[in-house]
Amino acid sequence: MITYEHVKLAAEVVAFIAVMGAIYSFMALRRVIRDTLGEGVFRALTLGSLLLLLGYGVNVLNDVVSSEFLKILDDVLVALGMGIVMVCSITTRRAIATHVKPHVVFDGTSTISPGPYLVRSMSVDSVLRLLSGKKILGVTRFPEVYLRCGASYIWLSNVGGSNAVSPTALAPLLHAVTTSVDRDTFVILDSVDYLVLHNGEDAVLRFVLHLKDILLTKGAGLVIIASPETLGEKMVTLLEREFRKLPM
Repeated sequence: MITYEHVKLAAEVVAFIAVMGAIYSFMALRRVIRDTLGEGVFRALTLGSLLLLLGYGVNVLNDVVSSEFLKILDDVLVALGMGIVMVCSITTRRAIATHVKPHVVFDGTSTISPGPYLVRSMSVDSVLRLLSGKKILGVTRFPEVYLRCGASYIWLSNVGGSNAVSPTALAPLLHAVTTSVDRDTFVILDSVDYLVLHNGEDAVLRFVLHLKDILLTKGAGLVIIASPETLGEKMVTLLEREFRKLPM
C-alpha cells in the first residue's frame, strides 16, 4: 500500500535528480559561465550548487534513516547553498548596475577618429591630451591619474563602490562600459595585464574584441595601453592585428 512516506520519499528523490540535472547542465556550460561571470563568481556558484545537491541528498537519506542530526544538516546545507547563490546574484546585479557618465577632460579639437587603437607604454596623461575635446571613460586598476585630471573612470577592484567592478566580472564590466558610452566617446583601457592575471589571455582577448565591436557600432573609440613587459609580446602581437596605432 502506498503511504504518505512513500510519496514524500519519491518526491524528494525526483527533486534530488532535478537538482543534479541542473548542476550537470551548469558544469557542461562551465567555460561559458566562467568567461561571462568571472572565475570568482563561477567558483562561488559551483560551491553553492554542490551544497544544495548535498543538502537534497541528505534530505533523501533522512527519509530512509530518520535522524534529528540529518534533518538539521539538511537544512543547514540547503540554507548555505541558497545563501551563496543569492550573494552571487546580488553582487553580479550591482556590478551590472554600474554606470559612469564620460565627459571631456581637456579642451581642444582632436583629429583622432573613433575606432580601435593600441599604444605601447604611453602614459594615461599623454593619451588624454591626444584625445583633447573627446569624452573620456577610463577602465583602470589605478584611478589616481583619472582623479587628478577629473576624468570619468571605472575602477577594476574587489572593493565595493559606485564605479567599481571586480576584475573577474568580465560580463558586468562589458555591460558597464558599453551602457556608459555614446558617440564620439573614447574608452581608455590601461589594465589589460590585470584582467589577464585574473581571467587568462583567451577570456580577456574575447572580452576586448567584443568590447571593440560594440563600441564601433556606437561610434565610439577604444584605446588600449599595453606594454610587452607586463602583458607579454604574444598578447600584444595578437592585439596589434585587431587594433591600429594611435596617431601622435
